[in-house]
Amino acid sequence: MWFCHPLSSQKGGFRFQTGASPDGEADAKDEGLIEFCLGPGRGVERPVDLLGPLRRNINVGGPWTLPRASLLGQHSHGARSPQFPRLSSRFASLWTRLPHQHDAHNTMATAPAHELKLDPKYDDYDYPTTAPTPQSGHPGHTTPEQDAQVHQLRSLLEQEGHTKNLDTLTLLRFLRARKFNVELAKKMFQDCEKWRNEYAGIGVEELVRTFDYKERPQVFEYYPQYYHKTDKDGRPVYIEQLGKVDLTALGKITSQDRMIQNLVCEYEKMADPRLPACSRKSGYLLETSCTIMDLKGVGIAKATSVYGYLQAVSAISQNYYPERLGKMYVINAPWGFSGVFSVVKKFLDPVTSAKIHVLGSGYQAELLAQVPAENLPKAFGGSCECEKGCQLSDAGPWWDPQWVKEPKWAKKNDDNAIDNTGMTPQIQDAGAPAPAAPVAADPAQAPITQPQA
Repeated sequence: MWFCHPLSSQKGGFRFQTGASPDGEADAKDEGLIEFCLGPGRGVERPVDLLGPLRRNINVGGPWTLPRASLLGQHSHGARSPQFPRLSSRFASLWTRLPHQHDAHNTMATAPAHELKLDPKYDDYDYPTTAPTPQSGHPGHTTPEQDAQVHQLRSLLEQEGHTKNLDTLTLLRFLRARKFNVELAKKMFQDCEKWRNEYAGIGVEELVRTFDYKERPQVFEYYPQYYHKTDKDGRPVYIEQLGKVDLTALGKITSQDRMIQNLVCEYEKMADPRLPACSRKSGYLLETSCTIMDLKGVGIAKATSVYGYLQAVSAISQNYYPERLGKMYVINAPWGFSGVFSVVKKFLDPVTSAKIHVLGSGYQAELLAQVPAENLPKAFGGSCECEKGCQLSDAGPWWDPQWVKEPKWAKKNDDNAIDNTGMTPQIQDAGAPAPAAPVAADPAQAPITQPQA
């Protein structure tokens, strides 16, 4: 991670340190840092992970070795770059773990487009299953070797008693997140299933069925986080205004646990019904979202105040919802954030780097090139003005009866599990009660509830 630590009161400012823990401690390999001297009295009070807003949308990879000259801000001939006002020279042998999306197609040839190889036992899709962009390891663009790895992963998980979420699209996402290393993908999947079964004491699916975020309108006054329509490629657009965070006010309205539980529910609703509805409307498979992260008003002090929350949600998104980032626009980015990311970006996977756009206050033209004006809230340069406010509308194809269908999580107990009782080992409890009947398939009766202003 890149942590921001305070300098002395005489120096003022802050330093960026990689690989360190939040308290600044590091092992022998993690001595690299970058110092920004801003003058006396302009430091930070405690460590901050400045890339936290990105980290929650990108899987963690590495380690990566950053050349000393690059971090010193020097050109190849040794002259100091004006990029940073003053940089520490204490970063020989710098090792770091950077935000990085594992894209298998960067090391493998892209296979010709073809129909997804469906498993008759697990794959029951009523929407397109071919990704629009030819990238190796993505649905419709897999190699025979990758297809075999999907089968291998599924077989290993079946042998250990797993019965849910073994469809091909899900397994491909976990394999891509681990560069098609079957053992690593298996561990990631198992950790995810354990978390899903235990989360909040009732499991993720029961939570999303029953969670009532009645304080949503009040929370959004101090921390807007919402989905709103689609980008030009048909993806759901997710907007988060980190600069509006007021933890004191939020503490009187809700708790951090409920905020995180709401985020988990929104992740689930993005996976189903939002993405399937968008796929049906677009005519091709959509598995990712377009994120707009507004940092207007974010300073070091505010970033520090939400560190715990960002750390928690980052872990959830990285570990349990892999391969969900399509595009990300970080707008109104402060100078410190832009400066650090300009260094980090050089060492990111090119495909990941192309997904992330860190923009200042003049972001409108680039953002409008991705999100149609009629779909972008007026506050961000678009023309959309929803009747009860864009942030509470949840407007999108997922509300259109032509495209939406009942989400799978709406089915109680094990209705969406596959019977593997003929396999060894056997984990089904023969004395378990029969699953409850599924809710009505009418989209109007689906448990996803329209937020009220």
